[in-house]
Amino acid sequence: MKQEENILNNHGDTENFLKGFPMEMPYVVPEGYFNTLNNQILNRIQIEEERTSLIPALNGIDKKMPNTIPKDYFENLKIKPRKQATIIKINYFRQIVAAAVIIGVLFSTIAIWNAQNKTDFSKEVSKIKTEDLLNHLDTAEVPYSSTDSDDINIQGISETQENLQLASDEDLQEYINDNIETPYNNEDI
Repeated sequence: MKQEENILNNHGDTENFLKGFPMEMPYVVPEGYFNTLNNQILNRIQIEEERTSLIPALNGIDKKMPNTIPKDYFENLKIKPRKQATIIKINYFRQIVAAAVIIGVLFSTIAIWNAQNKTDFSKEVSKIKTEDLLNHLDTAEVPYSSTDSDDINIQGISETQENLQLASDEDLQEYINDNIETPYNNEDI
């Protein structure tokens, strides 16, 4: 008896739940569907009858492959195909030689380019005027200095000055003529 009461109670809950949904039909039959239904059915029947009438004609066709390889074709060939796949071996020696050639070409190109663009240092130095060089040396700043390097520079300068004072004019003229392409006269010094 309890089960029947539970079912009735649950039925009431379900009924309340279903009342929340709209009472309209969700699916609609397209317009004119029943007017064309007879013709659609007759067309499908006619197509099926044509298919069944073609079956005996299709059954009469030979079911063998039209293009086949004759029996023992490959065994009777005069030129027999290879039975194994060809393995391509990489020749590392050729790769190393090719890499060496490429590197050689690059280095020789760089060497030729450097030789063409190299300027002759002595020509460039000869273009500098003595007055400009002396002015530069007088006004030049030492890029870095420490107490040790200042002492060394002063000592080196004083030694050079002493050596220059001890040298004769002829020695200085000879040194300049040997080391510089454009000879100077004593008047220039």
